[in-house]
Amino acid sequence: MKEEMKHKFLVVDDDVTVLRVATEVLTHYFDCEVDPFSDPAEALHRFLSAKETYSLVICDLNMPQMNGIMLCRLIKKERENIPIVILTAFSSETAYEEASSIGVSEFVQKPFKTQALVELIGKLLVTPDKRTGRMKGFENQFWEQVNLILDGKIPAGFSSPDFIVRALKKNNYEPEKVAKMEKMIPLLKTEIDFLEARDNYLYLKTLQDQRVGRIRMIIRSFSGE
Repeated sequence: MKEEMKHKFLVVDDDVTVLRVATEVLTHYFDCEVDPFSDPAEALHRFLSAKETYSLVICDLNMPQMNGIMLCRLIKKERENIPIVILTAFSSETAYEEASSIGVSEFVQKPFKTQALVELIGKLLVTPDKRTGRMKGFENQFWEQVNLILDGKIPAGFSSPDFIVRALKKNNYEPEKVAKMEKMIPLLKTEIDFLEARDNYLYLKTLQDQRVGRIRMIIRSFSGE
């Protein structure tokens, strides 16, 4: 299924086979236009002439004349917030550090797996409004579980607050709220332990009362009462 929003991607790789495959994958899974370039200098020139129209850049790490890190640095200088995915067959710690220093953290190993690349790009294309809405949904889910606990009930899948808080932190969502939620988790888990102990006690007590009742019925039947 294709994305509803129209996108424009800049794809740079000196391997024309990779360019062809990447273009086919992107146009199949996204409603997009793809500008493929085997020459990084030409790609940079095109980007500079129409930088605001691009949704995302995908580029190879190792290319002649201008490597991927240099190209990404120049692109980020012109448009700091544009998502960039680096394709590489030869990864190194130095390359990761250099890319991170200019704000690029997404690497995909070549030959890339279609589904992994598509899922990554889908996440990168989430607009700030959509991302904020999704994070707000996570927050609401957390507080719904808090309210269940306050009502003396055990929410299903209680381990999820840990996941929710990690997701919110990763997306830099309102740090003060996240910190407050994070502090609550140990207290909530303690309360859950209490509720579980209470429910277990009530369950066992009910079983005990039922067994005592049955024994009394047996005794009465033998005694002729």
